Amino acid sequence: MRPFDSQKLLMTLVILTLAFGGTVYLNLSEQELTTLVVPANDLPIYHLITASDLMTATLSTAVLPAAPLQQTSELAGRYTSQTLTAEEAVTDAQLVPAVDEKYVLNTTAVSISATAAMAYNGRLAAGAMVTVWTVTDAGQAQPLLEEVLVLDVQKAEGQGESEEKAFPYVVILAVPRPKQAELLTAVATGSLMLTFTP
Repeated sequence: MRPFDSQKLLMTLVILTLAFGGTVYLNLSEQELTTLVVPANDLPIYHLITASDLMTATLSTAVLPAAPLQQTSELAGRYTSQTLTAEEAVTDAQLVPAVDEKYVLNTTAVSISATAAMAYNGRLAAGAMVTVWTVTDAGQAQPLLEEVLVLDVQKAEGQGESEEKAFPYVVILAVPRPKQAELLTAVATGSLMLTFTP
């Protein structure tokens, strides 16, 4: 019987390791890379993106979603419609539809409980522009906020059963900061109505 040749075994292992490493290296080096703008940190839902929230990153096209947004101008000035992860590509579907910046400058996201009529039976959607009206006990309506961007409309959850029946929706609006307190006071003390802004 021949003695075991450990040098041949060692040489075979080295050759196999080099071949495997070379294959992995070639596969990685053949991947296409692209440079695009991504969130520098995790961003919460209904966050108004600014240029300071963004950074440039080079990512493999293999990990990119279809049609990622690539420029700062495509992201800055838009609200998130879901949580965004740091250093990951962003798509249009993760953001509230783009509108003129005058509708988002100096605004904050405010949610209000809404009747089925206020939410147009669920047809009111993100990106719509509405006028918010206060309605007095005498039935008089006065405009409180005009040309307000709708960020989202959701089914109400976690409320009492009677409140869910009366207010089956939650509407999230981009409210000008100076008007936020006025809107919240109106919500607490009276009735509201929403109408589409042409």
